[in-house]
Amino acid sequence: MPRLTALTNNMLRQKAPTNNVPRQRAPTNNTPRRKEPGNNMPLQKAQVSEPTTEYTPTWRQSIAHLDRKFSKVKAEMDRIKAAEAKALRNNVREDPTLKVARLQHFDKMMQQFWDDYSRTMRLNLEERGSGMDILEYGLKHCSPLAGRKRDFHKVWKYHRWVQYELAPQSQILGMQWFSLHNEPYYPVLFPFNICTSYTPTRATAPWDIVQERIMMAECIAFLGIRRHVGARTDVEYITTVLGHFQGRRQLLLSALPPEAKWLVDFSITPPMELVHLMHLSRQLRRAMYDCESCEFDIDHCRSKNARVPHKIEDFTTDLTPEQATPPPDNICGICGFTFGLIHDVESGTEPAVRLDCQAGHVFGKVCLASWLQDHNTCPKCRDRLPERQFRPLPPGPPHPWEQQLDRFRSEMLTYDAEVDGYFLKPLRDIYDQEMEGTLHRLNIRLAEVLSLRESLRQLVDSLADRFADSSVDSLEDFEF
Repeated sequence: MPRLTALTNNMLRQKAPTNNVPRQRAPTNNTPRRKEPGNNMPLQKAQVSEPTTEYTPTWRQSIAHLDRKFSKVKAEMDRIKAAEAKALRNNVREDPTLKVARLQHFDKMMQQFWDDYSRTMRLNLEERGSGMDILEYGLKHCSPLAGRKRDFHKVWKYHRWVQYELAPQSQILGMQWFSLHNEPYYPVLFPFNICTSYTPTRATAPWDIVQERIMMAECIAFLGIRRHVGARTDVEYITTVLGHFQGRRQLLLSALPPEAKWLVDFSITPPMELVHLMHLSRQLRRAMYDCESCEFDIDHCRSKNARVPHKIEDFTTDLTPEQATPPPDNICGICGFTFGLIHDVESGTEPAVRLDCQAGHVFGKVCLASWLQDHNTCPKCRDRLPERQFRPLPPGPPHPWEQQLDRFRSEMLTYDAEVDGYFLKPLRDIYDQEMEGTLHRLNIRLAEVLSLRESLRQLVDSLADRFADSSVDSLEDFEF
């Protein structure tokens, strides 16, 4: 850096005239000038621009100023990274207040540098009438900045990480250096996005990141296997390649396309946007799986409701204690209570009912109702009772939750293709607004799927309880 600044200063001094060199005498007004043919107008003196009061630096001076400013920014980055590395080696947790202040100072320096850089490049390109990108022009055609391209990219990447550290959600979730079971710190494994609306519910542990990368690698590899080999090997591929974690990584390395091999190369830390994308994709898949499981449970409740017998009053006859079998058979064969008018646990009595089996056995009403929840026979002679005939639900509009779940299924196909597209392309240091839009849509859809999952779970619990009491004949009787 000092050498580049010295060279720039030398060039500026060479351009400025010195006092030892005699200046050439300007031509006087008496010097005759040749007139152009056909032009009878007398020649006028050349217009001399008046000096402006505002000082405008030259192009070389502007570049030298940017070079000095960038050197200070890079020196500040190196100083912060050296302090962090020292704290990491000594296993010392830095003071969060001092760390935030240091990063805020670096962020302010970067913002000032980019303001000056953009303003300088934009003014120069407007004068030249060039439509070239200001960043590309500065790093290709402006010496000495052109020789700092590698340093520029390092500072960009570090500034990106600083922006994540200073994001508002970092204060909520404690986005500091954290340890898992006294292991070394993992500051780069947080699945955070720079936008505050994409705050995840928790910090993802390193092992979860590994699992998410393996899961995404399996999806990409499975697509490739199915595309080139065919569906007949799907089962074999899932049971062999994806069956064991130790062998999965090596097999996936050979199955993945070159641009996606970084998924199982854990020496490569992916950008935070991709980590957050993997985290959202995994959460969304799990939530959809839970919703489909609830859908299966609802169908099971509907099927169970079609198989259970009618209400106990439909195939039993109430008996008075005198009508029941005289002693010593005037007790319930299930619980041993004595037949009486009411069900009383303290006195050991319950009403008696005669079951419509061939032998006409008598049991306690409460015990028989509990027995018939899971059985369709007489508790004593095993005679089968008349079952309720299966009556399918009448055709009609689907329930709102069914329409919502079908819509989510169709949208998942689009989301899967969109998410897979990011992992089938080479890694990038910084992603654009397209990735931001994808993360925004996935967050919104994840919130809706989680809300539907909670509602379906409550529906399953309510149906199970009410079907057990035989008080609901169909899903139409339950308001969702």
